Amino acid sequence: EINSNGVAPLDTSLLSLGTHTITATYQGFTQSAYTATDTVYTAAIFSPSTSAPVSVVISGYSTTVTLSASNTSPTVGTVVTFAANVSSSTGVPFGGVTFYDADTLLGTIGLSSSGGASFSTASLVTGSHTITASFNANGSFAGSTSAPLTINVAPAPANAIGTIISLSQEIDPGTGTSTLFATVSGLVGVSGGPVTFLDDGKILGMAETDANGVASQQIGALASGTHSLTASFAGNAHLSPSVSPALFAQWPQTGPGFDLSLSSPASHVTSSTTVVLGVEGTAGFEQQVQMSCSSGLPQGYSCVFSPAALSGGGVSKLRILPAESSNSVLLKAPLTPALLIGFAWVILPDRRGRASRTMVVLVAFCMLSALAACSAGTPQPQQAVVVTIQATSGIGPNVIVHSTQIQFTPDAR
Repeated sequence: EINSNGVAPLDTSLLSLGTHTITATYQGFTQSAYTATDTVYTAAIFSPSTSAPVSVVISGYSTTVTLSASNTSPTVGTVVTFAANVSSSTGVPFGGVTFYDADTLLGTIGLSSSGGASFSTASLVTGSHTITASFNANGSFAGSTSAPLTINVAPAPANAIGTIISLSQEIDPGTGTSTLFATVSGLVGVSGGPVTFLDDGKILGMAETDANGVASQQIGALASGTHSLTASFAGNAHLSPSVSPALFAQWPQTGPGFDLSLSSPASHVTSSTTVVLGVEGTAGFEQQVQMSCSSGLPQGYSCVFSPAALSGGGVSKLRILPAESSNSVLLKAPLTPALLIGFAWVILPDRRGRASRTMVVLVAFCMLSALAACSAGTPQPQQAVVVTIQATSGIGPNVIVHSTQIQFTPDAR
């Protein structure tokens, strides 16, 4: 409100750090006076107006970010932790730190009461990485960025046995608590090692693999929102380290949901294996749940769910089958050599009689058979891959996503 001196004061602490352009707009005013007979005899009219803009610069207390790594030369697939510390001469800053791999966003972690934040990952690929940590300006504290930190990720030892790791999650419907299971391949005849479980840059815990190459970790109830879960096998003198693909999960803030589980545990499958997936809805859940393979499917294969959608819950059976195209079927058809021989019979001239032409056709048949054998070759063993299975319900902010993973070995071709 305008006071008796024509001034309208405004106090605010809501301006963020940086430059702001401020203007003030007067809405205008009309004042009238009346006689005893309600006849207007005087009036004062003030028209609206807007001030010239004023530039206001909000500066904050300077901050400094220091960055360190648990290992600057890690082996691919192993966990490396980046620790950032934000300091200021005017006190301990509060807010969040964002970690980058060059221009790629790794994640954002909130500062502790001492101004520290750490981000852990096992998903850096082989090669050189430039890591930085940026403090996001907050309150009275200005933003700042650390000096770059170079990380050189080394390949796995050439003499180590290659491994892959898959991740699955089991949820207790009664309590909502979760247990993560990591299955490491390649442990036959050799000792195992530790597995580290991570969620969006945070270490959830560590566990040793058992005789079957399985490590488990109870993680309690996950908070609402999105989660990117991974598991890292540290390896040993005989086995190379490895990290699972991200296991994506999205939980609703409120309301009913569902759980996804492998009703018939099958960590290692082939095309002849049927995987049974169970969807169990919580009280009041009646939405449709769509099944799909979200990542890891080898080229030339498709996921076949029966059924592909469940209403409220139930069981879906999955098989991963070759997706043969019409062209490949034609090339493998047994009539192909016969068609080629018939074609040769028609076009070859009969200069020396039917016997000569028959001999030429027989030679052509032998050559075609040899070529076919060469092109077919000896079936080669295929490497196992991790396939991520996803169950999705709802859209937009109400979407619910749960995932699980299996290790699939394609047929020899």
